[in-house]
Amino acid sequence: MKKKIISLLLCVSMIFAFTACGNTEDAGKDMEKGKENEAAGETAESWRPAKNVDLIVPYGAGGGSDILARIYTANMDMGKNIVVQNIEGGGTSVGLYQAYNSEPDGHTITLALPETCIVNYLNASFQDPLHEEMVPICSVVYDASIICISSKSDFTDMESIIAYSKDHPGELQWASVGATGNNRLGYEQLCLETGIDANFIPFDNASESRTAVFGGNADVLQGAISESLPYISSGDLIPLAVMREDRSTFLPDTPTLKELGYEVMNGLHRAFFCPPKTPDHIVAAYEEAFHEAFLLDQTAEAVKEQGAEAEWLGRKELKELIEENAVSIKETFDSLN
Repeated sequence: MKKKIISLLLCVSMIFAFTACGNTEDAGKDMEKGKENEAAGETAESWRPAKNVDLIVPYGAGGGSDILARIYTANMDMGKNIVVQNIEGGGTSVGLYQAYNSEPDGHTITLALPETCIVNYLNASFQDPLHEEMVPICSVVYDASIICISSKSDFTDMESIIAYSKDHPGELQWASVGATGNNRLGYEQLCLETGIDANFIPFDNASESRTAVFGGNADVLQGAISESLPYISSGDLIPLAVMREDRSTFLPDTPTLKELGYEVMNGLHRAFFCPPKTPDHIVAAYEEAFHEAFLLDQTAEAVKEQGAEAEWLGRKELKELIEENAVSIKETFDSLN
């Protein structure tokens, strides 16, 4: 009997010993992992890049996106330089795919327009859903579209344009940028909502589309507010409606399409992203740095001088916006097809 009791006690002791060893080993691993994390600076507050950061801008130097990127890099403090790399080509695909395929270590970020990424994926210009797989940091500007006419035009308001288009199907000449991009999407949404039947003329850039309107080769101009403001200020363009939820701070007397009874919004968020699978603490560190720069007076003034409307969306809000836009834009695509 005593032998059985002793054997049982030995078994129990061995079980506790093995358990204790296992717990000690696990605890040791956890402590080691914690030390590695601490050494690597894996918190948003302490993480900083180990070398200069490449900020890929998939547009040429001197454009709105390029200027915006440089405004922010001049006002951000990440401990290392953030160097703008203009990588054009392929309708932004060359630069964006370089960012997409970069190491997710915090040393490459990119500026992108999520609405354009969604459209380019749906029309097969992009092979991958970059808008889903890139990691959002923030959006700092929303550049809504605006509908304008020449100061020499016989039209007076949106209703006169809509009425003429219905009475003369296909005769109204509608100038904008891009045959399949976000501008085209906004135009098609407007047609579905209002019954407009016009001839959409896609140009390669905003300058060409404005020239067509000024020269009488197009009746209506649809473009970004920021690109139209100088010509509105000079009196060469007459704004008829902005394609945003509320009125533009730059054009408080110009109604929104929504005010006129048409639920059509169109524009571009200028946003920043990390490559896929970038650790959360790195993304959070960039979000904090961008937000600090966003709040600076010199940043606000510089953005305003470009005719852009500052609007902050953090990474969570931006992710939600992208998900909502992906659904609504696909619905429009499906209805057109």
